[in-house]
Amino acid sequence: MAVPSVSTPASLPELSLSALWPTLGLALGPAVALGLARFAYALMLPAMQGSLGWNYTQAGGLNTASAVGYLLGAATGAGVGRRLGLRHAFLLGMLITALALLASGLTGNYSWMLLWRALAGVGGAVTFVTGGALAAELASRFNARSGGLIVGGYFGGVGLGIMASGAVVPALLAAGVRWEGAWWAVGALALAACAYSWRSTVGMGGRVAGAGGGGVRLNLIPLTPTLISYFLFGAGYVSYMTFVIAFLRGEGLGSGAVAAFWIVLGAAVVASSWVWRDPIARWPTRQSLALILLVLAIGTALPLASAALLPVFVSGILFGGCFLAVIAAITALVRRTLPGAVWASALGAATATFSAGQVLGPIWSGWLSDITGTLNWGLLGSALLLLIGAAVATGQREKAST
Repeated sequence: MAVPSVSTPASLPELSLSALWPTLGLALGPAVALGLARFAYALMLPAMQGSLGWNYTQAGGLNTASAVGYLLGAATGAGVGRRLGLRHAFLLGMLITALALLASGLTGNYSWMLLWRALAGVGGAVTFVTGGALAAELASRFNARSGGLIVGGYFGGVGLGIMASGAVVPALLAAGVRWEGAWWAVGALALAACAYSWRSTVGMGGRVAGAGGGGVRLNLIPLTPTLISYFLFGAGYVSYMTFVIAFLRGEGLGSGAVAAFWIVLGAAVVASSWVWRDPIARWPTRQSLALILLVLAIGTALPLASAALLPVFVSGILFGGCFLAVIAAITALVRRTLPGAVWASALGAATATFSAGQVLGPIWSGWLSDITGTLNWGLLGSALLLLIGAAVATGQREKAST
């Protein structure tokens, strides 16, 4: 089954109940790839630093390893999808990620932890790239509004993973479970998600000749402003998601408040699918993406003004309500401006650009925090990167493909 073309006739139907189950199955891919594999680490970081004696550069280095793996997976995801079929590649990536999460609780050796984080990144990126193409395929069976809900729901799956980790990890740590046990619990959640996705996506994808581009040449030059913004977003947002929990714990927030903050942030991610659906669908990308990045920068900087509960929770709502909307906006731009045959390849290239930013962000922010002796400067630097990304995004122009 080839990935369909970008056109979506008005005669196509509304979203049906039967499509909700595969949509959830696809959404669990990002829940594992990012919500658990990437972001649950922030919840464990204070306990791991206390047990293992890491500085912030070392702590950031683990998420840099994850980002390096993610970059490799993003670069190869479309090819894996062509060889195995999108669905099989999607599920294989989920399984590899889940096993890497389980392995992360086996040892505190830094070198081994770098390996497991990198492996989780590879599997997560393959899942994310191929799942995005599957979501686009499913969305094209329905009208534009319903298709937007499917794509938005797919990316909103990240919030499900964040919420699940927020409900489980702080409670385990507060109950005296060591960080190793928290990793095993997260890995078990990922395996359960993989099982559901396997059952609910039967019949999707297949060997997709069109997913890799076929005879259509991929040209990303017209999307240069958006790709630069995506790079800056990758560098800026991941530092917040790596260190914000350590920052809040350093400001005196207890386990209950941290868990509530993380769950609220995850719920905002899920809600963002509906909040940003119409602006992303109707506005030019130069407007929607710039506004999203501006709000993200405000959310990132807000805890620096005050670590009281109200501004902290507002920060979580603003950040969670926007950061996956960036990826949804990129996907919408790809769908509007490129032929369907190159969607998977275009998303893979965009994800690689994003991942390159993620490689630099955590270790730079950790180093900056180490030399200044405070996480404040790392978070402030992240906010500035997001502001620059918003400015660059205003240069994007769009012309739909024919």
